[in-house]
Amino acid sequence: MLIVTEGRAVSRETALAELPLGRARWRETGRSADDWRLALLRGELRRELRAELPAALAALTPAAVAARSVGAAERGSWLAAAVHLQAGLDRVHLPARGLLRLDDLEIQRFAAAFNAELGGPDLRLQALPGGAAVLSGLDAPAAITQDPANVLGADVRGAVPRGVEAAPLRALSGEIEMWLHEHPLNLERQRRGELPVSSFWLWGGGEGAAADAAASASLRAVCSFGGSDPWLRALARVVDPSREALAADFMQWQATGADRCIVAISAVRDLAILRSAWLDPARAALAARRIARLGLWVDGRILTLTSSSNWHYWRPAQHWLEFLP
Repeated sequence: MLIVTEGRAVSRETALAELPLGRARWRETGRSADDWRLALLRGELRRELRAELPAALAALTPAAVAARSVGAAERGSWLAAAVHLQAGLDRVHLPARGLLRLDDLEIQRFAAAFNAELGGPDLRLQALPGGAAVLSGLDAPAAITQDPANVLGADVRGAVPRGVEAAPLRALSGEIEMWLHEHPLNLERQRRGELPVSSFWLWGGGEGAAADAAASASLRAVCSFGGSDPWLRALARVVDPSREALAADFMQWQATGADRCIVAISAVRDLAILRSAWLDPARAALAARRIARLGLWVDGRILTLTSSSNWHYWRPAQHWLEFLP
């Protein structure tokens, strides 16, 4: 399963230029209104993976998965995405490239600064391998949040935390924005010609359940993970604590001996990698019947190719972008 993240932020022209071989006889096999992480945890991708996530693992929130992967407190945990916001005359905008991916050292420095200057005994920001972070210690189980990737290119006013317990999240988000304004770490970024971090977008938490640490063992033998997404890397560590990194390409996945692979690739940063490292070799393997099925998750739609798809002449060959709204 290839999961294309941040697909809404990429123009059709860019995607067609970087994925010229992207047309195929895709068949839409499912839809989900959930973020792909929730869809994965709640089992909506079960048909594509041909594997069950254990119920105890599926009960976790995306933020709790991330917290568990680094030994942080799962209760009151939230994914903390570094974002660059642009303020206009009448709105605050999250630009197409406003979802930032910091390197490991820099996110560690931001987390250490937060913990020293804003954190407390329970409120902690912890870096995730891959350039993201998770916040723990802010309990607001009924708050409703959104993945910032779904807001790229849009006004953020409709995506602020809401619900009866959202006030602490909104308050902390505002405090983080003020703290980051002209922060020395941001001044360093600007001197390097990089966008400053306006805030850490808090999302992906809420009400979940505790999970048995051994509950994921049944998935370990059949499923591997690939790409560069920090959250998927966190899930991989929860499934298998000995796992240090994701497979970088299709050949590395095949070398693991696992029957299936979940890959998450950013459309904003890594379209060329999606094609050369995953999509092209996977389609070649499909044509040679070395694999039986290729799934693609794009903006809530699940598209599928099988080894016999090319014979389905009644289904037009389409680029995956044509399935977007």
